[in-house]
Amino acid sequence: MRYAYVLRHRLRGVADRFAAGDIDFRTVALIIGRTELVEDEAVAALDTAIVTALPRWERWSVKRITAALDALIYRHDRDAVRRTKTAADDRHLEIRSLDTGDPLAEIWGVLQSPHAVALDMRLNQLARTVCAADPRTPAQRRADAIGALTQGLDQMCCACGGPGCSGRAISDIPVVVHMVANQDTLENPESPEPAQIAGFGVINAAQARQIAEQPGTRIRALDGATDTEGYRPSRDLDRFVRCRDETCRFPGCSQPAESADLDHSIPYAIGGHTSADNLKALCRKHHLLKTFCGWREIQEPDGTIVWKAPTGHTYVTTPASGLLFANLTRSRTRAQDRKQRRITERNLYRCTRLQREDARLAYTEANPPPFQPPQLRIRRSVQVWRKCYELKCVSRAAALQD
Repeated sequence: MRYAYVLRHRLRGVADRFAAGDIDFRTVALIIGRTELVEDEAVAALDTAIVTALPRWERWSVKRITAALDALIYRHDRDAVRRTKTAADDRHLEIRSLDTGDPLAEIWGVLQSPHAVALDMRLNQLARTVCAADPRTPAQRRADAIGALTQGLDQMCCACGGPGCSGRAISDIPVVVHMVANQDTLENPESPEPAQIAGFGVINAAQARQIAEQPGTRIRALDGATDTEGYRPSRDLDRFVRCRDETCRFPGCSQPAESADLDHSIPYAIGGHTSADNLKALCRKHHLLKTFCGWREIQEPDGTIVWKAPTGHTYVTTPASGLLFANLTRSRTRAQDRKQRRITERNLYRCTRLQREDARLAYTEANPPPFQPPQLRIRRSVQVWRKCYELKCVSRAAALQD
């Protein structure tokens, strides 16, 4: 009854989309729950904004939809800052022994989001310090990592029982929490624009300014991400892509981009450039799935990716940061286009030269002097790679025209 009342009297646009079958009940329930505290005066505008954004949420995970909803709520209800501060006053951490007689306890609580993200990342780091033969599940390793954390250790005790265990320490691996915010949010105390913590979600402007003022915080501009002529992206480009994507870009995946691979949409070996409009974050599982299981994609200059499944179905994913930070999804300038054309041509020439040298060396080994090598031709494999590259370029041009 409560859902029906809210859809009829507060979120009529969402109700129409639900009745038309454009969204599922899971998304409707999430929208109702997140907008429950919004004042009546702001609901109409918020409802319109949600309906406009709904087509982009079709293949999003619950975590991404929640972050997008919070961003819209912060923009339409300025009192969200006060409510978040009130909720922060209720933070706590509880530890209680279980009544089962086992030497186990349970932990629960409410933490500040930066501390929660840092704790989550540190537990994952500690859990990875054991060798591959450790018999514990990933969840059990995370639970046991708390013991190493409380003792100030930089390595967990491996349970493999082997004398030559290759467990490794993490003392030189820092925990880095990325927060993305507009410059005005950090410098203007009156700015209501929210910020976003990678791997967590939206926080309000007051929280963002508090984090920026903490010791050890480094503030770096993301507008200066430059392209790289080599295969590996520079630090600035790496940071830009991860902050832009925030999560794995495969449809429906919410794995944080911080622990994901950066993948070239057009392979570097056939002329794909190392730039923001050709790089995306993919978790290892979906990176392998894309490489070996027949998935294809076209990445547009603004970071939008059109995925085509082996079944022929098409899915579209957009950078998670685009809703709050449109500058992170901008298209390339003309100067960047000229530079990328030059890099692409250089990579194609390099690929051709290396293949010719490889063919000449193979022929020389099979036919030593005094025989003379005939006119060499490019191997069929290179022709196939080049054809794939041309088809990708044609597909990208058609997608952009549409």
